[in-house]
Amino acid sequence: MAENGVGDLRAATAQAWRAVERMRARLDDLGGGGVLGVLGERIAALLGEFAWEIGMVDPAEAPPGTRLDHVGIVVRDLRAAATLYGDLLGGTLVTGGVHHGVGVRSMHFTYPGGPGGTSGGTKVELLEPMRPGPIARFLEARGSGGMHHLTFFTPDLTNAIDDLARGGLTVVDIDRSAPEWHEAYLSPRDTQGCLVQIAQSPDIERVAGITVDSVLRDEWEWRDHVPRRVTTEARR
Repeated sequence: MAENGVGDLRAATAQAWRAVERMRARLDDLGGGGVLGVLGERIAALLGEFAWEIGMVDPAEAPPGTRLDHVGIVVRDLRAAATLYGDLLGGTLVTGGVHHGVGVRSMHFTYPGGPGGTSGGTKVELLEPMRPGPIARFLEARGSGGMHHLTFFTPDLTNAIDDLARGGLTVVDIDRSAPEWHEAYLSPRDTQGCLVQIAQSPDIERVAGITVDSVLRDEWEWRDHVPRRVTTEARR
């Protein structure tokens, strides 16, 4: 088999391994055991045997490649946009909230068929400006909003930055201040006019209890790129 074919198999096996680990963790949360517990252990064993056959000592050690995580879209009416991308287009709300530093309210929707399901599939991020700022200026310049950025996830931001720079691209606004979210941007002058964000982060998991209405009521806010529930007292 060609080396790139083996590489693809290793990446797919690592992704499947992480999905099984998430499933086993969820089973533990639910009490574990039973037929599903046995099935999870058997799947893990089979993946381990297959990983050995293609030269992977530990499938959990194989990092995933850079992948498109979400498309950012600026909207004028977040509720109407949530109806379109959620109810009408079949998206599932996974996270969202107010980002006070940027002055936006956002929601992330994921869609069936993406790698990894809810946590690993490609998503749409809806961004509604709350006050004057870059997102508000983008909206006003285009009237009805539109695609604002593409976000790619990478397992190693430092290596990604080095590779992009060697490729002649201009990397700007590198930020490693958040514990679990490191990011950089590519200048739109080098990307055919599209803002490209490169981020190193865990997969965006669905937030328990989040709803469109609760996001619109500002019951969630982003802190260090993680959505947190806001207490009633804090919102007064």
